Amino acid sequence: MADTSSKEIGELSQSIQRHNAALEELKDVPNILKKLVDKIGIEPDRTEPGNRPDWSLGLSDDEDNTDDDANRIINQDANSNDELDELLQDLEKKVEFGPALLANVSVGFSKTVARPLTKESKSSLKEKIRVPENCKELIVPKVNTEIWKLLPSQAKVLDLKQQQIQEVLSSGLSTLASISNSIALHKAEIPKEVVSS
Repeated sequence: MADTSSKEIGELSQSIQRHNAALEELKDVPNILKKLVDKIGIEPDRTEPGNRPDWSLGLSDDEDNTDDDANRIINQDANSNDELDELLQDLEKKVEFGPALLANVSVGFSKTVARPLTKESKSSLKEKIRVPENCKELIVPKVNTEIWKLLPSQAKVLDLKQQQIQEVLSSGLSTLASISNSIALHKAEIPKEVVSS
């Protein structure tokens, strides 16, 4: 019995110590709030203490000063609003388009982008489109195997996604390089207007 009461006293003592530590930390809250009020510029309530209750649910129209205080906080820093407006303008810029393509060329490319490739057509394209022998810079770089073993799985997934994007870009650039090569080889047969544009 005496053992349990001393245990309870010990627990109460620890609880009181924790509460005292928490109260000690809360002593600075009024000073912090005063500094915040001074910095933001919220004026203290000038109404008569008898006219306003000590507590409120905030449902009365007479008690609705929170919007004014919130607006003062929001509109305090005009510089950050200017930066935000500038960032939004960059996002909202309209895309400037180049000259229109022939209708059938436009439709062909739009359909290519809009519909997914089948597995057969993907593998067929991979076989047909190869990086030119003298353009080895277009090959997608791989992570060193020693480093790859040490990477966390999330980093591996991100790297694989980047490799897939780079493979698509590499295939597109390889195709453009092959087209440019064909045009250069058959330059004499192609009208000058086509080659010069």
